Parts: sequence; structure tokens; C-alpha cells
Amino acid sequence: EKPQVWPKRKSDLLKVKNKIIAQDIRYHQASENNQYVSWRQNLLQIKIASQNNERFALRVNYLALRESLLKKKHTPSIEIKKTELAHPLKSTLQEAYAFAGMQTIFTFHSQPVTRIKFAHEDKDLLGVASLDGIISICHAFYQPQRIRTLQGHEAGVLDFDWSMSNEIIISTGLDSNILVWDVRNGKCIRRITEDSICDSILFYPHNNNLFFVANRKGYLIIYNLSTGKSIKRLLLSAPLQSLEFNYNGSIIFVGDKNGAVHVIEYVSESFSLRLLIKQNITKKPITSIQYKVWLTNKEISPLLLVSSCDSHLRLISVNKDVKTKVIRLLLQRQIKCQITKDPIRSSFCPLISQREGACLVTGAEDGNVYLFKRENGVCINTLLGHSGSVLDVSWNYDESLLASADKTGVVIIWKRSSDAT
Repeated sequence: EKPQVWPKRKSDLLKVKNKIIAQDIRYHQASENNQYVSWRQNLLQIKIASQNNERFALRVNYLALRESLLKKKHTPSIEIKKTELAHPLKSTLQEAYAFAGMQTIFTFHSQPVTRIKFAHEDKDLLGVASLDGIISICHAFYQPQRIRTLQGHEAGVLDFDWSMSNEIIISTGLDSNILVWDVRNGKCIRRITEDSICDSILFYPHNNNLFFVANRKGYLIIYNLSTGKSIKRLLLSAPLQSLEFNYNGSIIFVGDKNGAVHVIEYVSESFSLRLLIKQNITKKPITSIQYKVWLTNKEISPLLLVSSCDSHLRLISVNKDVKTKVIRLLLQRQIKCQITKDPIRSSFCPLISQREGACLVTGAEDGNVYLFKRENGVCINTLLGHSGSVLDVSWNYDESLLASADKTGVVIIWKRSSDAT
């Protein structure tokens, strides 16, 4: 079976969306299609809240629906049933997140694997960064193997990010260099030298000609990919370790070594950065931040998942006052997990609209991978197999595979059970 190639350009994505919308009149008459109508309503709510960000709506909220429709696009009538979904509804989250075992194990890195990321909209392509200074590009779903290595850093790689087209990777390492890679041929096409180590790097989600880095001198920096020049710098109060955007790109969340989360406003037209609030979450370093929008009772509820070296994961709601426009971070829940010294990352499970309840996944220093229920923090599954601290975890876009990486350089690809997927 050949990998499915999803459209990469915005115009092609809009064509897919328009095909789906064109079927609405046919679908909403069918009694079996109440779930589809519900999805469409949720999508429209999030789209409005995301300031018409079609790419977010396409990427995040109806991936399984799109796959089902594209597979049947030549049939005269389509009825969407639970059994046709990539991940049908289960009676419990334990059943929904059951795993068949290990798809494969990669052992080609000699040092700790610091970062793993599946490519955008691709269930197969995986990037693996290590302190041995190498980034590996791998097939994980179809014929698992390493297909390319990106070698150019003079010391360990700390972080990297895929462009939306999956053709470019940006990376940062202990050599204080930022490298720009052409994934198709594995060549480094630009090298930028910073005056400090950068622990986190991200493409700007709505313009991949810009990327942001956070360094150990406390600077948040905007770079132009084409010129390699910095556009703007904002000095914060402590070494910075993690970065995350909200989905319309107007807010940046930055975690620092002293346990504070900085909320920064970004205006793309003028490249201006303005600190809105700084909130102390803990006294220990923040190792990762992830932002997700949830739909609860037809209300939009943005949440941060924050990992820190005080043995806790934190779910923090992002509240914006309608009148004053002031943003507040409110602690919603703390979940205990063994994270005390290693820079361990955690992640929300990406598919949130197809089941009651939702989950998050994290590594830990005991060598296990834990899945927790978001609503109450209960552990619903534990994956055993690593022999060192699990430093990072990553889902592919349809949740058919979960990748985890550890301090010994081992990457395990976990396959969801056929009953769950």
C-alpha cells in the first residue's frame, strides 16, 4: 500500500474542504449522519474563534472525517458510521488507547534522543534529533527504516521543527548554531550562529518564512528564513526553554528555567512583541508547553499542558476577559509524574472531537510512557519498554502510531491495536 499524499498548499486544502461542504445538503438529510452535522458545527465554531484560520480547522478537527470522505469520494452517496472512522468511538478511553505492541525500534543514535516529531499531515514520516549531532529522517508506518541523515551540527541537537510543506527543517543545538535543512536531499542550506544556546525553535504557523527561537540569555528572537537575519528581539527575565503559539499566531507562550510562563502578544504586520503577563507556575524549569483548544458544552476552552521538573504536569486554562482583553492563566489540574531533572516533554493526544473525554501522553524518568485522562488525571495506560528516561513523545496525525524516545538513544514506535484504530 502506497502512502497517501495529502495536499500541502492552502489552495488545495480549500478544494478538499469545498468538496466536503458541497455534500452537506445530501448528508444532513440522512438520519445516520447526526455525528457529521455535530462535527461541522464544532468546526465552524473553532474556525470563527481562530480568526478564519482554515488550515487549523482542516488539520486539527476533521482529519478522520476527511480521510473517510476522500476514500469514498467517487461513491454516489456517503453514509458516515462509527465503524467507518479511523478511530471509532469506544466505551472507555482504556479501549480507545489500547496498543497492539511495538511497530519497530530504532537504535541508530548513540546519544540521548532529545526530540522526535512526525511531519505535518503525514502518518509515516518521522524526524529524530539526538545529542550525537544528527537528525534522522525515518519511515515509521510503511516499511520502517531510516531514509536520510542531516549532519551539520558540531554538537548535540536540542530541538527542530518541520515546515508546513515538510520540505524544510530548522534545528538548533548545543553549538549555538541554527541550521536550515532541505529534507529532500539532506543538505544544509543555511547556517546561523547565535551568541547563546537556543533550547527551542518553531516556525511561525501562518508564515513559514519566519521562525522563532528562545535562548539561554533570555531572548525571544524572530528570524527571517530567506535572509537568515533576525528581525526582532525581546529580552525576558530568565533562560528560556520552551515555546508554543496559539492557533492564530497572535499569542506566544514561553516557559523559562525559573518556572515562569510568559504570555507575549505578537503583531505580524509590524513584527512587534509585547509581554502581556508573566506568571510563576513552579520554582523548577519548565520543559515543554503545548496549547490546545477544546470544545466543551459548545464553549471554546483553550488549555496549556505544561511539563516541569517538579514531578508534575499542569493543565492551565487560558482565559481572556471579553471587556478588558486581559489574559489570565488559571491552574485547572496537576498530575504527578516522575520528572525531576531531565527535559521531558508531554503532549495532548491530537484527535479530540471523536470521543467523550480526551487524553495526554508523557514520558518519565522511570522509563515508562504514561497516558492520562485530561478530565481527572487518571492514568489509563502505561507503555513499558524503554531502559532510560523517556525524553519525548509524538503522535502521528491520525493517532495510528505513537513514537517515544529515551536517554539511551532508542526510539520505539508503538502501534495502536486494530480494535482501537
